[in-house]
Amino acid sequence: MSEAQEREKICQQAGADQDRTVICRCEDVTLGEIRRLIGEGVHTLDEIKRLTRAGMGLCQGRTCRHLILQEVSRLTGVPVEELTLPTFRPPTRPVKLGVIARAAAGARQDAGAGVPHPAAGREALPVGGESRG
Repeated sequence: MSEAQEREKICQQAGADQDRTVICRCEDVTLGEIRRLIGEGVHTLDEIKRLTRAGMGLCQGRTCRHLILQEVSRLTGVPVEELTLPTFRPPTRPVKLGVIARAAAGARQDAGAGVPHPAAGREALPVGGESRG
């Protein structure tokens, strides 16, 4: 094997190793997946995000967004500054249904206490309340 062929083999192996590099740790998206999409004509971060979920994990793209933009720029020849960025929304925090239910029950209780019940012709009980003896 000539020196040029050996160098080519090493470069190919390095490229294959890079393709296994995880770019988005939250969604487990590899550089190979990103490169494949770019090769198929996907050239915006928004499209890559929708197809791979990269940038939709816990960090909301703070880790991978710049890496993906750099790869799109490198493979398309478009400067990073000229690439379109998707709309970023602040991450939401999960809310337990019990918190929402208690808030809604409190609002109904305040609004509905003492209102005659249309079907029974008597006063409605507050939600979650006891009978008023």
